[in-house]
Order: sequence, then structure tokens, then C-alpha cells
Amino acid sequence: MRLHEFHSILVFPFARLVFLLSPLGYLLFGLELIHATFTEILIYTVPHIIVSFRLSHVLFGKNRWPLVSELYEILQCTFLFRALLTVIKSPNNPSFLVTPKGEDQSKNYISSLANSFYWLLVMLFIGNLGALYHFYSTPESWELTFVVFAWNTFNFILCVSLLDVLIEKKQVRKASRLPAYDYVKIAASEHQIWQGNLRNLSRTGANLSLTFEHTLPKEVRLIAYASALNKHVEIACQVMHQNSDTKEVRLQFLTRTDQEKNNVIAYTLCDSERWDSFQKRRTRPISYFYGLKHVVSVSMKPLFLHIYMKLKQRS
Repeated sequence: MRLHEFHSILVFPFARLVFLLSPLGYLLFGLELIHATFTEILIYTVPHIIVSFRLSHVLFGKNRWPLVSELYEILQCTFLFRALLTVIKSPNNPSFLVTPKGEDQSKNYISSLANSFYWLLVMLFIGNLGALYHFYSTPESWELTFVVFAWNTFNFILCVSLLDVLIEKKQVRKASRLPAYDYVKIAASEHQIWQGNLRNLSRTGANLSLTFEHTLPKEVRLIAYASALNKHVEIACQVMHQNSDTKEVRLQFLTRTDQEKNNVIAYTLCDSERWDSFQKRRTRPISYFYGLKHVVSVSMKPLFLHIYMKLKQRS
């Protein structure tokens, strides 16, 4: 156990940072990292990468997304490295910061931890400029330059993608929401009933897809089957938002009595099938190509969002 912790804390941060920064040794300083031809690299490296990803998918496919784990490791190693430097500098003065609990965020803002990654991105970008110089100045070594350039570009895409994690998103909900797809009814009276399906819900409200033409009343009743109670329940709700074009309706539960509170808790949190479905969705196998598509799709937007938010702070 101690050896495992030793590797996670001391060895892992340095190994990951070496993987990130090694291409710069060649692109900026001409240090030859790989002594092999392009054909030899394809023969030995490509099969190794394919087998590694396939083995990772077999062992951890239900728990780890391809390439998303790479993002997590880059974030982790950067902060661990900074913590290690602090411990090395002051080994007898450890400090422990308690994570804040139950906080609401009224606006979006960039995490104070983002500066380290800005410098990392700048270095990787300069490395790619160095690759262009190598292509022009030493065309006879284009094979090696191309391999290291691809390696550095891969690192750059990963680092750009993780910028999204460093944006603290606005979060004013006091209760987390679960995906839900139950068939429900909305009633205002005996003659005013609409049918639809849930999108998500929490102990304080629900979001549903509902077909309606005219404006819904301000207060309605949600009629749905509660598996925990083995019966249908009626929950008083206030309509917070409605859009007949997108068929979206957002409701806030009104719990005026203890019985109404019990019905809401039983319906929203005590349905084992809903939790089982939620867990299966979290542990579904994700293909490598889906993971690659996800990482690439979220890579550029956070970069421009960081630039916009930084400029907005300065203005």
C-alpha cells in the first residue's frame, strides 16, 4: 500500500509532466528524443498504442472514458507537482485546506488554478512553431519532426480541452437533478390535463417535455406513479417556465404539508429503478472513437470562452 501511494504521489506527477514536456526538447532545443525511422516508429509504436487502449477498454471500459482519463491525469499531475514542490520547500510546515461545502455560485468565473495551464499551453504552442521551423530548416529529418509534432499537438489538444474544467459554472440549484423519463400528467382541473414525459427531476422540482398549445396555469398538479409507494401521487407544482415551441416546462414542487413532502421524497429519491438506470448509464462502455470525438468537440470552445472572460474582467 505504501509503495502504491509512493508511486501515485511522487512518481506519477513527474512521469506525466515528462510526457507533456519531452517534445519541447526536440522542437525547441534540437534534442533527439527518438532514434528510429518513421517506418520503425509505425511498426513498434502504433500496435503498442492500439493494444494499450484496447486493454484499458477491457479492464476499465465501464468506469473510464477514453482520453477523458488523460485529461484527469494532466490536471492531477500539475497540482500534485505544485504540492510536492511546497512540501520539499517546507517539509515541516504542512497545511490542510478544508473543501467548502454547500456553496452556491451565482455567476461563472475562471478558477484561480488556471494560470499554470496557460503557461503550459503557451509552451506547447511555441513548440509547434518550432516544429514548423524544423520542417523548413531541416527537411531531411521531416519524419522525426512529424512524429514529435504529432505528439506535441496531441498534448496541446488535451490541454485545451481541460480548460473547460477550469471554468466554474454558475450553479444556483440547491438540489442535484437526476435524469428521468417517466410518463406523467399535468392537471389544472378535471377538464385540463396534459400528458408528457420527464427530462430530469430533483426533490425541489422537475423538467419535462409536454405538448400544449395555450399558456399553462401558474399552479398545476403533477400526477405520476411512485414505485416506492406503489400508487399514483399528486404533487402541487408552480410553473416556473414554459415554452410551447420546445415543449419544455419547468416545475417547482410546492410542499405545504408533511404528507406532500413525503410524497415528493418517495417519488423523486426512493425509486430504485431510477437509481439503477442512473448507475447503468454512468457505467456504460464508451468506445475510443466516441471518447476522441467528445474530447475534440470540447477542445476549442473553452479556449475562446477563457479569452472572452479574461477580457471581460479587464474591461
